Amino acid sequence: MGEKIELLFVDDESRILDGVRRRVRPLLRRWEVRFAESAEDALKLLDEKPADVVVSDMRMPVMNGGELLHEIRKQYPATIRLILSGQTDTDDLMTYLPEIHQFLPKPTSVDVISQVIEPMMRWRSLVTDEAVLRAAGGVGQMFALPESQKAFMEKVKAETPEVERIGQVVCHDVGMSVKILQLVHSAFLGLPRETCHPSQAVKSLGIVTMQRIVERGALFVTPQSIGQNDSDRGSLVSKMWDHAEAMRICAGSYSDDRLADSDENVRCELASQLSILGRIVLSQAFAEVYEDYWRQGIGYKPTALRAVENEKFGVGQEVVGAYLLSLWGFPDSIVELVANSQATDATDGMLSCVQHAVTQTALAQEGPREFECEQVASNFDAMNKDVA
Repeated sequence: MGEKIELLFVDDESRILDGVRRRVRPLLRRWEVRFAESAEDALKLLDEKPADVVVSDMRMPVMNGGELLHEIRKQYPATIRLILSGQTDTDDLMTYLPEIHQFLPKPTSVDVISQVIEPMMRWRSLVTDEAVLRAAGGVGQMFALPESQKAFMEKVKAETPEVERIGQVVCHDVGMSVKILQLVHSAFLGLPRETCHPSQAVKSLGIVTMQRIVERGALFVTPQSIGQNDSDRGSLVSKMWDHAEAMRICAGSYSDDRLADSDENVRCELASQLSILGRIVLSQAFAEVYEDYWRQGIGYKPTALRAVENEKFGVGQEVVGAYLLSLWGFPDSIVELVANSQATDATDGMLSCVQHAVTQTALAQEGPREFECEQVASNFDAMNKDVA
């Protein structure tokens, strides 16, 4: 990154901003920093010159931090949006979940903020299309299939809700998995926790938080249809969700025999499932590109899709997915696995497992070597099982 990172700090307490001013001095070689003592002043500064990153306090008069980030997401969706909050802000924060990329506990040191921002900006620098940056940065509610949302609500609203059953529903939908894990990896309920298993994330957040999510409708939205009228091939959207689930299962069955550490198994499964996250988001932001592809009648072919994406967006969907995961506070190990899921020279055990899942699932869908795809074919049957 040759240019300085443009940051805007927002807090209604001048003494806190004075402290930040002193502490950022060693970073001014890399950062261009501005300060605002109100949300209104912040919006004026952004109107003069947009920022790469906004770090805002939550509790401010007139317009709070959540409302400010809502306005920023509408006007400047590519801007990275971080909020500083205490645990007492949980109810207020629930309303603004779609606006916030990461939660940071208050107080937070400048060093911690730097550790959060710098990896995001490295991945951001690889995405050169401003429209793609706006699409990725503007994601608020994550896309989840209608049947997954229905099952999620039923399990959460049950007379005696069970964390395990809710976790099963979340695990089987790539959109639900990534959004629930985002809350845990960030400081939504205090200190961030590092977990790569969606079921464990549900357990960490707890039943009450799951119920609040359902009440507010803050996390999930139904993806728009692409090719929905083609009854012979189904929709492109459903194929992408099938692809993600098949890779998760395939990676799990492959990694069990090759990775001794159970945590590595879980990371491998998650990275495989999330390896098409970028494609999901791009397809919703640029539906016409994918509609044009789907009209060609060649079906869901990962290799053909990758060629279209590279041509249209100037970057692979894997890098877009990695950037999103960095925005949402995922561990570097997962971000790197997703970014490199199409690399051809893997030597790391986990990366090899992810690539095996990607390759075998692609073979099953592209069809040239059916004898190697028997396991993946059975995985597609398995993913349709009832999780009730």
